[in-house]
Amino acid sequence: MDSDSENHDMPIVNFKEPIDLNKLKEGKDVTFEVNLSDFKNAEEDEEKRYGGELAAENLNIECLGLQDDDEYLDAEPFSILAEKMTKLDKDGYIKKRILRKGVGDVVPASSVVYIDYNAYREYDDEPFDSTYIRNKQQRFCIGQGEVVVGLDIGVQTMRLNEKSQFLVAPEYAFGALGCLDRIPKNATILYEVVLSKIVDSGAAQSFDEIAVNEKKDFKDIYKYCLAMCEKAKELVTQRQLYKAAIREYNKVSVYLESCNLADYDEQMEQQKLLLRVYTNLAVCYMKVDQAKKCCTACNNAYKICKGSNLSVPTKVYYNNAKALMVLNNLKIAEARLRQAAEKNRDSPEIVRCYLELSRMQEQQKARDKLLATSLVAGSGNFRQCVKRMCEGLKIDSTTSQYSLPKLTLDQQTIAEEEAKNHGLFFEQCSFDGDIYLLKKEINAVNA
Repeated sequence: MDSDSENHDMPIVNFKEPIDLNKLKEGKDVTFEVNLSDFKNAEEDEEKRYGGELAAENLNIECLGLQDDDEYLDAEPFSILAEKMTKLDKDGYIKKRILRKGVGDVVPASSVVYIDYNAYREYDDEPFDSTYIRNKQQRFCIGQGEVVVGLDIGVQTMRLNEKSQFLVAPEYAFGALGCLDRIPKNATILYEVVLSKIVDSGAAQSFDEIAVNEKKDFKDIYKYCLAMCEKAKELVTQRQLYKAAIREYNKVSVYLESCNLADYDEQMEQQKLLLRVYTNLAVCYMKVDQAKKCCTACNNAYKICKGSNLSVPTKVYYNNAKALMVLNNLKIAEARLRQAAEKNRDSPEIVRCYLELSRMQEQQKARDKLLATSLVAGSGNFRQCVKRMCEGLKIDSTTSQYSLPKLTLDQQTIAEEEAKNHGLFFEQCSFDGDIYLLKKEINAVNA
C-alpha cells in the first residue's frame, strides 16, 4: 500500500501470548488473541474526535427514520432508505442512491480514487467514521481489498464529482462479528460518498497534470471544468469554504483560457462557462474581503460580454459596486450600482447598498470640505485634518482607503508621516485623476 494511504493513527496493540511461528509455517491452527487494554487510549482519542462540533456538522437524520421536515415514519430507517435505492447486485447486498450526478465515465478498473465519506450505523445520526472529521481524504486502489468490500464495489459505479449513498449489508461490510465496540454484529452500514479524484493507474497522472500538459482541446477539458465548478459550488453552498472554491474556479479559468477551440460553437460554450466562473469568483472574493481581486474578476466578465450577445449578470455589477465602495472609488461604484438596479430594480440588497453608498458619499463630501479648509489655513491645520482622517479610517469598516486631492511636496510629507503614525500607508494613485490615498493595506491595485 502506498504511504499516502497508510493510516498513521491506528493504535499499536500487543498479543496476549507469543505466536508459534513454526506452527504458522506448517499451516497448523494458531490463535491470535490481542490485549484489548491497549485500545484504551485509542478509544479515548476516538471519542474526543467523533464527539465534537465536526460530528455535529455531519449528522444524517435519515439514520433515525426522520425526513427533512422532521416527519417520523413508522418503519426501520434503513428500510425507508432502501426503497429509494437501486440494487447493485442481484441479492441486494449493496444498494445505491445518487444524490448528485457526476460527469464522464465510471471509475476504470484498477484506478486509484480519492473519496470523502461519512459512514453511519442505523439509529445513530452521527458518523462512526468520517474523512471530514479526520480531515483527510481516503485514497485507495479499486479492487485491491484496501477498504470494505461494499464500499469498493459502490465506488466502482461512480463518476467524477458524483455524490451517492450506499447501503451495505453485513455480508459486504463488517460481517457477523462486527468490529469491537464500534460496529454491532450483523450491522448494515450507510456510506455517503463523494468521488473527487480518479487517477488512471495506466496513465499514472491526475487530470490536473494531464490538462496542462496534454489535454489542450476544449472538448477534452469541458466536462472536467463543469465538474470542478460543481465542486466549487458545493464548497460554498454546503460548507462556506470560499477560499477552497476560489482555488477551484481559478483552475477552471486557467484551463478554459488556455484550451484550443475547434469552432465558433466551442468558443461560445467556453465564453459562457468563463462568464459563470468570473461571476462566482467575484462573489467569493467579496466573501473573503478581497475587493481588488473582485474587481479583477468583474473586469474579466465585462471583457467577455463586450462585443458578444452575452449579458453582464446582475451579480457582477452589484459585487463590483461593493468592491469599489471598499476601495472608496465612489463615483464608479455608483455607476455600477445603477447598472445593477437597471437589471433588478426590486432587489432589497441593491437598495441597501444604495443607502450605504449615499452615506459614504456624504461623509466623503464632509472630509473634502474639511480638507479644503485646512489646505488654505496652513500646514498645522492640514496635519490635524489628516490626523483626524487617519483616525476615522482605522475605525471605518466600510472602506479600506480615503482619497486626498493633489498635494504639494510638503503636504505629501505630512500625510505620509501621519499615515505611518497610525499604522496606515500613503501612496499616489490615478484611477480618478492624480490623487493620493490613505490606505489600510499596501500595494492595493486600483480597480
